[in-house]
Amino acid sequence: MQQVDRKNQTVTLRGATRTVRLKIKDPEQLKLIKKGDQVEGVYAEAVAVSVVPAPAKGKK
Repeated sequence: MQQVDRKNQTVTLRGATRTVRLKIKDPEQLKLIKKGDQVEGVYAEAVAVSVVPAPAKGKK
């Protein structure tokens, strides 16, 4: 655990390839952790892509 921000209810975790800041939903759980603790978290990331056909050549 890199940082615990109790005011904003977030923690900053450093993983093998990236560092992420996560919002903690349960304030009671946030009280139990401190900087330097090892924790296990679940992090999901999504990407949205929109694909549309190009207009036919010669038509507008």
